[in-house]
Amino acid sequence: MVEVKKALCGGCLFGFACPILAHVDGDRILKIEPDPLGYTNYPARCERLKLWPNLNEIILRHPKRLNYPLKRVGKRGEGKWERITWEQAIEEIAEKLKEIIENYGPEAIALAQGSVYGDMDIGQHRFQCLLGTPNAWFEGKQCGGARFPIEIAMYGYITFLGIPIPSKTGCIVFWGGSPSEWPNRQWFERVLECRASGTKIICIDPRPTSEASLSDLWLQIRPGSDAALAMAFLNVIIEEELYDKEFVQKYTLGFDRLKEAVKEMPPDRASKITWIPKDKIIEAARMIGTHKPVCWGGGGDYITTNHLGPATSVFSYYFYALVSLTGLDEEGGMYLYKNMENYGCAYGKYVAMWKHLCEHPKRKRDTVGSDIYPIGSCRAWMTYYDAMKEVEPYGFECQYLTMPSHAAVVDAILTGKPYPIKALISQAGGLSSFSLGRLVEALKSSNLELFVTMDIFPTPFTALADYVLPAAHTVEKDSLMTFNGLVFFIHGGEKAVEPLYERHDDYDLWKDLGRKLGLDMPDKEKLLDMLLEPTGMRFREFVEKKRYYFP
Repeated sequence: MVEVKKALCGGCLFGFACPILAHVDGDRILKIEPDPLGYTNYPARCERLKLWPNLNEIILRHPKRLNYPLKRVGKRGEGKWERITWEQAIEEIAEKLKEIIENYGPEAIALAQGSVYGDMDIGQHRFQCLLGTPNAWFEGKQCGGARFPIEIAMYGYITFLGIPIPSKTGCIVFWGGSPSEWPNRQWFERVLECRASGTKIICIDPRPTSEASLSDLWLQIRPGSDAALAMAFLNVIIEEELYDKEFVQKYTLGFDRLKEAVKEMPPDRASKITWIPKDKIIEAARMIGTHKPVCWGGGGDYITTNHLGPATSVFSYYFYALVSLTGLDEEGGMYLYKNMENYGCAYGKYVAMWKHLCEHPKRKRDTVGSDIYPIGSCRAWMTYYDAMKEVEPYGFECQYLTMPSHAAVVDAILTGKPYPIKALISQAGGLSSFSLGRLVEALKSSNLELFVTMDIFPTPFTALADYVLPAAHTVEKDSLMTFNGLVFFIHGGEKAVEPLYERHDDYDLWKDLGRKLGLDMPDKEKLLDMLLEPTGMRFREFVEKKRYYFP
């Protein structure tokens, strides 16, 4: 008998897990279509689903899927495995974790979360905070780890995605981002609507992209010189008084210091560094300064800040100053996101319980690497909390202020300094952004007493694990997508089919381990009900009647 399930699509790693109606016969997905209750008709526009309309069914039954729990019986990487039950794996992993906690403390356990194919953040974060280890991270570490802490320190929260609005957005600036190449083109179509309504468009990219072809100005920047260009923009905007003086007077500190700093980068000097003609730099700065509010990225992430290596932090200082002066938190510009409570989810109350972690009685040491990078530490989070608690009672909910340096994690495994990491649990390729040479050395080291991976497919990391656990995919589990507390909406979906073979929801790992360790880990549906308290709805009702919360 064919049933229609209000599920989420798991067809890509774009991250949104779009709401769909899945037509299911037993354990087979016959077809999918957009849910009219969904906030978008993404599935109808998705380029992947146009090519592979049965993509979810392909992933569900892919012959390379991990289907059973495995325990290593040879040396790490030797490829010798014993098939075991889920219960045996949980029992043995929990016993080893207890031993490590007894000998080294909870900080000796590190937790890694990778790409988004569901809501694994809600389990990992709650488990981490109740356990007492600061050494955990999610896939956004490699994305915003160098920039978001700077933005948070500058004005209290993050902007992340701007939303361009026709006839309201004055200027769109693509700075290395190409939403025209995304699997779904909805953001780019909105850009085209804005352009038709008179919005100015600037593209900063060495490549001749689609965004460059439709821009009023295309600045072919020398790769890696972005900070100089941002400084030059500020130089012109401040010198010609194109900024909002009332905003500066009411809401800023240190403006005079910024004004002095950018005097060092007049357009003629920036031209030599960036390879962009001086007159184009001035023209672009004036366009930005006179067409506010500005949407940086055109509704997409301003991607260039992710790929500048050591220059990312320097660029971010000046880039976020530009954001501040060109329409911060204005309709059609860059929205200043608030905590998830404002968007229908009690995330900080039940999941991102960082204050509980920072004050945990069993946590005696701060994040590894915090002596070198103090902005990634419990100390940093508490500094933010003390400054912002009247505005944000749960502090900063997204994990950025507590995450360790990847290099420091590897050092702690290999050298035991500043203290040893003895256990590592990774989900969904949570180690994929590490420097692989030293990471492989660490994973093979006898210093690491326990290495557990949970994933959909085998990876180079599962090959080195002590235990490999099979993960259910998006269509095989109930999910409430909270995006690690990073964005301003949530949406939910029920499982389309029961998990095949012996696959498990990622949450099961944290729930079952947590209970073995004496932690308060409720059943998943109960936790989802708790998270949805601000909506006044339970999870099943939310999925059936609302599907998403977008303020």
